[in-house]
Amino acid sequence: MLGCTPREAPLPPDLIEAPDDAGTPNIPTEPLFDQPLAWRDSATPPQAEAAPDPSTQKFLAACGQGEAALHRVATHVANLQLAGAPEPDMAEVVFALRSQGSPHVWPRVWTLEGGSLDDQDVIQRIQAWVKRSRTEGQMRCGVAKVSDGEHEVLALVAVDALADLARAIPLRQRTGTFVRFEAKLHVKATEAQLVVLGPGGRPKNVLTSLSASGINATFSADQPGRWVAQLLATTASGPRPLLEVEFYTDVAPPKAPDASAVPGEGAVEGPPELQLETWLNNARVSQGLNKLRRNPQLDALARAHAEAMRDKNLLAHDVGDGNPKARILAAGLEPRLAGENVARARSLERAHRTLWLSPSHRGNLLHPGFTEVGVGIVQDEKGNWWVAELFAAF
Repeated sequence: MLGCTPREAPLPPDLIEAPDDAGTPNIPTEPLFDQPLAWRDSATPPQAEAAPDPSTQKFLAACGQGEAALHRVATHVANLQLAGAPEPDMAEVVFALRSQGSPHVWPRVWTLEGGSLDDQDVIQRIQAWVKRSRTEGQMRCGVAKVSDGEHEVLALVAVDALADLARAIPLRQRTGTFVRFEAKLHVKATEAQLVVLGPGGRPKNVLTSLSASGINATFSADQPGRWVAQLLATTASGPRPLLEVEFYTDVAPPKAPDASAVPGEGAVEGPPELQLETWLNNARVSQGLNKLRRNPQLDALARAHAEAMRDKNLLAHDVGDGNPKARILAAGLEPRLAGENVARARSLERAHRTLWLSPSHRGNLLHPGFTEVGVGIVQDEKGNWWVAELFAAF
């Protein structure tokens, strides 16, 4: 779900730059993480760390504050690319982050490979990339450089840390355990809400306390399987996830991202918007909910937002065109309820699966109060799909 920024000038023939998870139309059928990282014991408060390789500290300084989990993921990405694999998409990078105990959301990846890298040139490229992709919060980065003796790959993994965990959360737990979620904010936020997605069904909103000292919530992991706890809040850029922890109760964590089909999928003839509409409605029916009606006005708003995200290479609910509520009201609509899902992926299937596996996005997909939907889908020059689903009830 990451996009690619066009290069402003041609690179020397021995350098290949892949900013922001460059996608490819040739979508692999197997997970790229075929050399899985071992799951850590816990998702933890941030562990500041200099670059593991002192020779890359100057590259880290051009990016942001180093963080241990991000260094491990950057090393993994660099080794994969050195072995010939294309850069992983967001679902794969997020899976790696969760396995390493990092709760950050919406990661960005930048890589550079060549026979020999010029340090000053690399620093300038990193600074330009950071300037293009910076949003809010604290910039955190991981860096790694690997070589096979003839070829070098430099990888950066960056996140905007809008919050941090204030308390460790074990990534393997017993069924029935009460989980305490405590976080410290780095941005002004309102309407904080912890949304928890268990092994099946709809996500649940957990009673959440927001104060000047941070955020606190407690819930019971009462079923065996995969659990995701996602902290949402409204910031300067609108409603968005701040942190996410994935853990497993009485089952072993998987070795690779789940690439299996999710509810709603199936063969559909027609344009991409019809495919995604069919899948989301099939998913709702599978959970005993009504189908949503396509609304042409919502379609136009969703497409405009998908285009805005693509053009600014930024996945967010507000990329300068206003948050979902502001965009809907500006169009002269007055819904009783409204919500939005956004995604960026190599394929429509990946986009739908990512939305289904996310607590807040599944909450919109399965919200019983919504009656209408608008779907906007565009592609960038690398073949990546940018998706906006705008939900409403009038």
